[in-house]
Amino acid sequence: MSLNQKESLRISTGNTTEKYSETSNIHPYEDLAFKYFSISVLCLEAAVGAFLNILTITSILKFRKLQIPSNMLILSLSVSDCIPLPIRVITILLEIYR
Repeated sequence: MSLNQKESLRISTGNTTEKYSETSNIHPYEDLAFKYFSISVLCLEAAVGAFLNILTITSILKFRKLQIPSNMLILSLSVSDCIPLPIRVITILLEIYR
């Protein structure tokens, strides 16, 4: 390899050319794959969490037998967990794309 090739590698993607250091251990596409994987896991976690919280809320409100003081605390936690969920998802997505 010549000195210029050792100094940096150029990877062409479409119309743009990106410059990556040869000493870098991360391939440029692995970083993109990590972002997509992180987003997928985050969305799955948010969807499952929201579903389970809504299921808890509707179960406690629908069935009279479940409306006891200890379940009211669980209801309160479920409601308070649903409120910041969209804000949490947006914040983490913005951090991934920085």
